[in-house]
Amino acid sequence: GGGGGGGGGGDESDAEPRAASEDDSGVEDSGARAASDDEDFAAPKDGPSQRAKKRRTETTAAAARSPPRRAEPTFKTVTFRVADVNPHLACSLCEGYFRDAHTITECLHTFCKTCILTHLRTSREPTCPRCRGHLGPHPMTAVLRDRTLQSLVDKIFPEHEARDREQRLEIRRREEPVAPPAAAPPPPPPKA
Repeated sequence: GGGGGGGGGGDESDAEPRAASEDDSGVEDSGARAASDDEDFAAPKDGPSQRAKKRRTETTAAAARSPPRRAEPTFKTVTFRVADVNPHLACSLCEGYFRDAHTITECLHTFCKTCILTHLRTSREPTCPRCRGHLGPHPMTAVLRDRTLQSLVDKIFPEHEARDREQRLEIRRREEPVAPPAAAPPPPPPKA
């Protein structure tokens, strides 16, 4: 019975590719089965109903061995009240939405980058501003950028991201060194 794959006729999309063996001639198999793969399947002694039964059994076995087909990803629109997610997207220090979100790895509380850095620089003891958890002698190693949370804030409030981008560009423009005005040409030499 049933070794070698190949599907045995019928729907070619359910057929499993046949593994190459040592006696293959190098010619690619187009789905046709060689009699040596499964003698009793191709033998003329089988009647039409026996062949159909074997084909169904082999197709079912091949389907059981093959990995499940993945469905195309579907996108859904989710509606929610902003008030329900606000506490999870706002910095407890400045009470605004996260701007360059950074999370403390010890307690997983998140703050704006500027807010947490200012807090750590100005506080006597390096602790989390929310739970007062101690951050050790090197508190900056316990604070990491949280791209996922920032991305979520940016997707929910795209206008904030656009405004932040404009503000960053404005700051860069102000910080760019301004070329000194062109020097005035030297005065003409005195006439003698």
